[in-house]
Amino acid sequence: MKYKFYSPIKGVLDYSDNCALDYESYFDEEAIEELDYISFDYLNQRELSFYEEIINGAIKNSWDYKSDEGKGLMYYFGYGDDDIELLEKVKSAYPKIETVGDNAYGVMECEISEKLNDNDIKILKEYFGGQYSDGWGEGFEQQGIKTREGTIYLSFWPDNFYIDTEKEFETRLNEEMESGIDFINFEM
Repeated sequence: MKYKFYSPIKGVLDYSDNCALDYESYFDEEAIEELDYISFDYLNQRELSFYEEIINGAIKNSWDYKSDEGKGLMYYFGYGDDDIELLEKVKSAYPKIETVGDNAYGVMECEISEKLNDNDIKILKEYFGGQYSDGWGEGFEQQGIKTREGTIYLSFWPDNFYIDTEKEFETRLNEEMESGIDFINFEM
């Protein structure tokens, strides 16, 4: 069975193929001023949706499926003896992006063998959030994704970060639609 967690993403498209900057430097005015020339744009979730196939290809190419034993981020999961049961429930967890409506979101797609309880979900949200901010995601945002237009740098840890189950995410989207406000593109 598949189980998904959704979260916002943000990106940068560097037209100059500078590669002298790390991802965070695009948000640091002093770092930008030190360079002679740099041409880039911040990409919101709507704009990132146009690059879904390219980004997912880069994510897939970044994995060594042999060394992670087909478990993805669950290969590195280890909260202690109490969570062995959770490791048995969640066979694998791989990140990707997915377009919902007109916007791209980060998705952690899990292969599960049985239903997750509330505590399992809480633990996984914390773990995946950590992977996005300091683990896998921090490393991935430093890897440029080449496109015809330039190089995309993608962050799974934007300022407005949250991580939702599918049900929570559906509720969030419905609330946004009902309010008529597009919260998705307020981040930048």
